[in-house]
Amino acid sequence: MKINRLQNDQGEFRCFEIDNAIISRNGIDKVVAQVIDVKITHFPKFYDDEVFCGFELNGHKFEISEPYGDSPIKGGDVGQRLFFFMNWVIGTAIWIGIGSAAFWGYNCAFS
Repeated sequence: MKINRLQNDQGEFRCFEIDNAIISRNGIDKVVAQVIDVKITHFPKFYDDEVFCGFELNGHKFEISEPYGDSPIKGGDVGQRLFFFMNWVIGTAIWIGIGSAAFWGYNCAFS
């Protein structure tokens, strides 16, 4: 997993960025919960848009957010699995349809 460190205009550390195609909101929550002395203050919910997790570490509060809350995948691990499964089903159906049309169209045209 690639982690990018983002800075503000003055060159100061602002936040970390990770690609959420590999890990879901609930997965990030589970990773953070394994850090020693971390107290989760807000667990991911289905209806959370931008800030979906909060935690405290050594008296400092942190938030985990998804900028603009624009991910099509909500609902944690189950939502992510369902989203990718439905994409696979629809994609497979399209390819089967194209293959069938090409096969039957070819046979009808040259019979």
